[in-house]
Amino acid sequence: MKIEHSAKSVRELIERDFPAQQQLLLELLEDVEAMYRGELLNRQPCQVPYHDIRHIYAVFTVAMQIMLGDCRRRGQHCDGLAVRVLACAALFHDSGYLKPVGVVEGRGGQYTFEHVEISKRLAREYLAGKPDWTNDQCHLVAQLIDATRLGVTDELAEIAAPYSGLDGMLASADLLAQVSAENYIDSLPLLYEEFAEAYAWHGLERLRAAGFVVFDSYAHLLGSSATFIRHSVLPRLEKMGNHELSLQKYFGCSPSLYMRQLRVNLAQLDTMAVPATCS
Repeated sequence: MKIEHSAKSVRELIERDFPAQQQLLLELLEDVEAMYRGELLNRQPCQVPYHDIRHIYAVFTVAMQIMLGDCRRRGQHCDGLAVRVLACAALFHDSGYLKPVGVVEGRGGQYTFEHVEISKRLAREYLAGKPDWTNDQCHLVAQLIDATRLGVTDELAEIAAPYSGLDGMLASADLLAQVSAENYIDSLPLLYEEFAEAYAWHGLERLRAAGFVVFDSYAHLLGSSATFIRHSVLPRLEKMGNHELSLQKYFGCSPSLYMRQLRVNLAQLDTMAVPATCS
């Protein structure tokens, strides 16, 4: 089985795994795709090279696979409201990178360090026009999006059943969709482009003073990636609920496809970090 995250594969997942919520999920998906084309919520078409619609497809896919695998592990049906809340949060979680209409400067990378707050606001704005979404559900979507912010591992909001744990599912999906991608290493220059735009926008010293991690160069980012995965990503995934077990249930294999590819990526990063020698 091959990992695929595309417009086609996302629709196939919805139709296959969530037929009871198919109409609502497809409507959400199509509206978010329209937003990324610059046709919704006063946003320009997506211009950032890394956090684009393909990343949204990937995070949505992993999040929904985690949810279904978790339900199968527990021998339960997935709660319909939980499904749509998680789906909406996954689809909107990085919408804050989209430039508002009229903004000329940058490509959206300048919003790197505040995109979570913007994403929460856009999700609320979108849902405010949907009469079948309650205020509590809109607030919950925003809470889930907030969980994707790095640095909140130990302080996730307390969410009551049947929604408890959804924030960890989304946060885990956001990380896994990136570090387990087959093109993860090749995509790192695109990620650095977004960081560089934010550095120029805010100023390096200001960001350092605010406590943000700043990479001095692309080589610094690349050289830090293996350490980031080992000391930040893997512990964070564990604290978020160890959803690897749910993914193993979903795929029917151990380790899951994502963990297998993550290990491949990590091994490649280790090889790249070893200085070349002459014999």
